[in-house]
Amino acid sequence: MPDTRLGKRNRRREYYDRFDGAEMERRWSAVRERMRAEELGALVVAGDAGFGRTHIGYLTNYHPPFVSYFVFFADPDRPSLLLAGLSNHKQYVREVAEADDVEIMLPDPMGQVADRLEAGGAAAGRVGIVGHHPRYDQGLSHEHYEALSGAIRGELVDATRTVIEVGSVKSEAELERIRRAAELTDLGLETIAETAEPGVTERELQDALTRRYLDTDGGLGVAFITSAPMDGAESGEPLPWHKPSGRELRAGDVITTEMSAAHRGYRSQVHRTFVVGADPSDVYEDLWETARSAYDRMLDAIRPGNTARDVHEALGVIEESPYRLYDVGLHGYGNGYLPPYVGTESANYWPAEADPVTDGWTFRENQVVVVQPNVVTESERHGLQLGSAVVVREDGPEVLQEYPLPIVEV
Repeated sequence: MPDTRLGKRNRRREYYDRFDGAEMERRWSAVRERMRAEELGALVVAGDAGFGRTHIGYLTNYHPPFVSYFVFFADPDRPSLLLAGLSNHKQYVREVAEADDVEIMLPDPMGQVADRLEAGGAAAGRVGIVGHHPRYDQGLSHEHYEALSGAIRGELVDATRTVIEVGSVKSEAELERIRRAAELTDLGLETIAETAEPGVTERELQDALTRRYLDTDGGLGVAFITSAPMDGAESGEPLPWHKPSGRELRAGDVITTEMSAAHRGYRSQVHRTFVVGADPSDVYEDLWETARSAYDRMLDAIRPGNTARDVHEALGVIEESPYRLYDVGLHGYGNGYLPPYVGTESANYWPAEADPVTDGWTFRENQVVVVQPNVVTESERHGLQLGSAVVVREDGPEVLQEYPLPIVEV
């Protein structure tokens, strides 16, 4: 397929939101240091429109809406290559991406990757493959892996952890965006509190959030908004449903929320619980006290030098209660859904499931995580959400959300 798209940078580039050269050099230098320590001559970074866009975005400023690849060398004198998924994307990619060369991925993506590895002197050595993260074993597709391994003489190794660990420590430029996203999440909770009343549907709550953000410098990310009666709910009814429904709110309902807001490519996340036209029932008061106890203990455990094991032990208050954790208790955040993923024995997250990255995780200054000890009854007829994004600090975690923690009555 002839490439007739020039993809030359022009003056539109100055209007796009990008990190400056110093920030990108900081990232590249940190990744290259790890590559040299692990004897990796190059990385092949896979990206897509979902969570898999994180690492290409981190290394290039470009967040792909389609399958893409980035070839990056330990030697800074070797030119990088970004393969855009569609031909009509090339011009935009050239405007926003910090990559030496941009080409169209088709018709032979792995052939182009192999050619660039050969030209960069890395095709006979160790080449790191970067997917989303090891927990889900997301890397290259089978066909692309087979094509690349057959086209080069070197060894393909999983280097996802390398980029995850470097990118988990945020710069002040990144934290500035995340803090603004946190302000926007608080604004979203205020919008829910102002809008929720009997007769309003869950979808109308989400619509109110979307409209509220139109007048801001951000936008809505995930919005899990679920309502159910505090008393008489069916099993699973009050748990987080990932799409709001047309159910109308009624007096005596509980509303659980998990939402994120985005600002310039970065996000914060918050979890809060509301009740409609009534006081929280006894079981919801007890659920909240259990969640709050776990929340406080988890915050105490988040310090530079502490490990995922320390946070897991803080979650023990839930395991010792009549309730259980319904989700991961803590995960990384900011520029993606990231490790560590700390859970409990009764949840489908480490340490209940094998996760090599979380198993060896040590917290460092300026990492961003979401603390979310969301608890449910064994019957799953009652459950609530409580969580905030925090920055790891030497003197204690910096909680980014200012919205009150207790159950809100609307």
